[in-house]
Amino acid sequence: MFKQEFEDFKQVGKAIASTLRDFENKDIIWMAPIVVMIIGLFPVPYGYFTFLKIIVCPSLIYYAVKLTNVKNVGPGLRWAFIVLAFVYNPILQVHLYSKVPWIVINFINAILLVGIGGNKNLKKKMKAFENIV
Repeated sequence: MFKQEFEDFKQVGKAIASTLRDFENKDIIWMAPIVVMIIGLFPVPYGYFTFLKIIVCPSLIYYAVKLTNVKNVGPGLRWAFIVLAFVYNPILQVHLYSKVPWIVINFINAILLVGIGGNKNLKKKMKAFENIV
Protein backbone atom coordinates (compact mmCIF):
# COMPACT_ATOMS: atom_id res chain seq x y z
CA MET A 1 0.00 0.00 0.00
CA PHE A 2 2.64 2.55 1.01
CA LYS A 3 5.19 1.23 -1.45
CA GLN A 4 3.53 2.94 -4.43
CA GLU A 5 3.26 6.27 -2.56
CA PHE A 6 6.92 5.98 -1.58
CA GLU A 7 7.91 5.38 -5.21
CA ASP A 8 5.85 8.39 -6.31
CA PHE A 9 7.49 10.52 -3.63
CA LYS A 10 10.90 9.28 -4.75
CA GLN A 11 10.17 10.26 -8.36
CA VAL A 12 9.10 13.73 -7.28
CA GLY A 13 12.29 14.05 -5.23
CA LYS A 14 14.40 13.06 -8.24
CA ALA A 15 12.62 15.61 -10.43
CA ILE A 16 13.21 18.38 -7.88
CA ALA A 17 16.86 17.35 -7.50
CA SER A 18 17.44 17.44 -11.25
CA THR A 19 15.86 20.90 -11.44
CA LEU A 20 18.01 22.18 -8.60
CA ARG A 21 21.16 20.85 -10.27
CA ASP A 22 20.53 23.26 -13.14
CA PHE A 23 19.85 26.10 -10.69
CA GLU A 24 22.41 28.89 -10.69
CA ASN A 25 22.84 31.59 -8.06
CA LYS A 26 21.78 34.26 -10.55
CA ASP A 27 18.45 32.49 -11.11
CA ILE A 28 17.27 33.90 -7.79
CA ILE A 29 17.29 37.35 -9.42
CA TRP A 30 14.38 36.42 -11.67
CA MET A 31 12.71 33.77 -9.51
CA ALA A 32 12.40 35.68 -6.22
CA PRO A 33 10.37 38.56 -7.70
CA ILE A 34 7.97 36.13 -9.32
CA VAL A 35 7.44 34.30 -6.02
CA VAL A 36 6.76 37.49 -4.06
CA MET A 37 4.40 38.73 -6.78
CA ILE A 38 2.44 35.46 -6.66
CA ILE A 39 2.17 35.76 -2.87
CA GLY A 40 0.96 39.33 -3.39
CA LEU A 41 -2.11 38.01 -5.23
CA PHE A 42 -3.43 36.68 -1.93
CA PRO A 43 -4.88 38.88 0.82
CA VAL A 44 -1.78 40.25 2.53
CA PRO A 45 -1.19 43.35 4.67
CA TYR A 46 -0.35 46.59 2.88
CA GLY A 47 3.21 46.52 4.22
CA TYR A 48 3.88 43.39 2.19
CA PHE A 49 3.66 45.44 -1.00
CA THR A 50 6.51 47.66 0.18
CA PHE A 51 8.53 44.47 0.75
CA LEU A 52 7.50 43.31 -2.74
CA LYS A 53 8.78 46.54 -4.24
CA ILE A 54 12.08 46.21 -2.36
CA ILE A 55 12.56 42.75 -3.90
CA VAL A 56 11.30 43.47 -7.43
CA CYS A 57 12.84 46.88 -8.16
CA PRO A 58 16.53 45.85 -7.85
CA SER A 59 15.87 42.80 -9.99
CA LEU A 60 14.42 44.96 -12.75
CA ILE A 61 17.32 47.41 -12.53
CA TYR A 62 19.77 44.50 -12.72
CA TYR A 63 18.25 43.23 -15.96
CA ALA A 64 17.94 46.73 -17.44
CA VAL A 65 21.66 47.25 -16.89
CA LYS A 66 22.63 43.77 -18.09
CA LEU A 67 20.60 44.16 -21.29
CA THR A 68 22.32 47.41 -22.29
CA ASN A 69 25.37 45.50 -23.54
CA VAL A 70 23.64 42.57 -25.22
CA LYS A 71 23.49 42.64 -29.00
CA ASN A 72 20.32 41.65 -30.86
CA VAL A 73 18.12 42.94 -28.03
CA GLY A 74 16.05 45.94 -28.94
CA PRO A 75 15.88 49.00 -26.72
CA GLY A 76 12.18 48.35 -26.10
CA LEU A 77 12.93 45.47 -23.75
CA ARG A 78 15.46 47.55 -21.82
CA TRP A 79 13.01 50.43 -21.51
CA ALA A 80 10.29 48.05 -20.35
CA PHE A 81 12.52 47.03 -17.44
CA ILE A 82 13.37 50.67 -16.69
CA VAL A 83 9.71 51.72 -16.66
CA LEU A 84 8.73 48.75 -14.49
CA ALA A 85 11.61 49.54 -12.10
CA PHE A 86 10.20 53.06 -11.78
CA VAL A 87 6.72 51.66 -11.09
CA TYR A 88 8.09 49.29 -8.43
CA ASN A 89 10.33 51.96 -6.87
CA PRO A 90 9.95 51.60 -3.07
CA ILE A 91 11.14 55.18 -2.36
CA LEU A 92 9.04 57.25 -4.78
CA GLN A 93 6.06 54.95 -4.76
CA VAL A 94 3.44 54.80 -7.47
CA HIS A 95 -0.02 54.45 -5.93
CA LEU A 96 -2.68 52.90 -8.15
CA TYR A 97 -5.29 52.72 -5.35
CA SER A 98 -6.59 49.35 -6.50
CA LYS A 99 -5.25 45.82 -6.62
CA VAL A 100 -6.50 45.08 -10.14
CA PRO A 101 -3.95 47.26 -12.02
CA TRP A 102 -1.19 45.79 -9.87
CA ILE A 103 -2.27 42.27 -10.82
CA VAL A 104 -1.98 43.20 -14.51
CA ILE A 105 1.42 44.86 -13.98
CA ASN A 106 2.64 41.87 -11.93
CA PHE A 107 1.53 39.53 -14.72
CA ILE A 108 3.40 41.54 -17.37
CA ASN A 109 6.44 41.73 -15.13
CA ALA A 110 6.38 37.98 -14.47
CA ILE A 111 6.21 37.27 -18.21
CA LEU A 112 9.23 39.50 -18.82
CA LEU A 113 11.23 37.93 -15.99
CA VAL A 114 10.41 34.39 -17.08
CA GLY A 115 11.27 35.31 -20.66
CA ILE A 116 14.65 36.70 -19.63
CA GLY A 117 15.46 34.20 -16.90
CA GLY A 118 14.32 31.16 -18.85
CA ASN A 119 16.05 32.10 -22.10
CA LYS A 120 19.33 30.15 -21.99
CA ASN A 121 20.67 31.82 -25.15
CA LEU A 122 20.11 35.32 -23.77
CA LYS A 123 21.62 34.31 -20.41
CA LYS A 124 24.79 33.20 -22.24
CA LYS A 125 24.99 36.58 -23.98
CA MET A 126 24.54 38.36 -20.66
CA LYS A 127 27.26 36.20 -19.07
CA ALA A 128 29.75 37.62 -21.54
CA PHE A 129 29.41 40.93 -19.69
CA GLU A 130 29.67 39.43 -16.21
CA ASN A 131 32.59 41.64 -15.25
CA ILE A 132 30.64 44.81 -16.06
CA VAL A 133 27.87 44.29 -13.53
